[in-house]
Amino acid sequence: MKIAKTMQRNLHSFGILAVFLTAIFSMYKEVPAQAKGAAKSQPAAVQTPAPDIHFTVSMTKPWTHLLEVEMDVKWTQMPDALELKMPVWTPGSYLVREYARHVQDFAAKDKTGRPLDWAKTDKNTWRIDAKGQNEVVVAYRVYANELTVRTNELNDDHAFWNNAALHELDWMPPSWDLWRHFSDHWPSFV
Repeated sequence: MKIAKTMQRNLHSFGILAVFLTAIFSMYKEVPAQAKGAAKSQPAAVQTPAPDIHFTVSMTKPWTHLLEVEMDVKWTQMPDALELKMPVWTPGSYLVREYARHVQDFAAKDKTGRPLDWAKTDKNTWRIDAKGQNEVVVAYRVYANELTVRTNELNDDHAFWNNAALHELDWMPPSWDLWRHFSDHWPSFV
């Protein structure tokens, strides 16, 4: 008797499952993405040339804990307002780090050295008036006195930096260069 009731319950559960699956699969209908014969030619996307970006990081006074950064942006199609953004976090460390709070003495100039107007538009964004320019040079210093894998540290003994916590660029162009200038009393090795 118990076996018969157990078999009846299992058969009933199987029946409900079969009805459910039949309903699901009967609703499925494959629809092509485009009707056949309606292929239209798309206009070619206009490619904007990527900027040529060079960073120079100098450590001329390590006892100040200030990394000196210069960013040279050359762009044949420079926007009227060049926006530079510093990341606020680092992959693998999912806390907001507010790297921009360590930036000091921000300045922007054109290729002849003439100062350009700029404004800090939010906590990690600087907008530079680059109208009519094809090269912008930005200089700033970053306070570096915290040794972790997600921050920067500079002192008389060593320098360590995390690019996210140092560079005003929250995207990576196809190519960019980084030059380092060390303190005179350090050995030359990286």
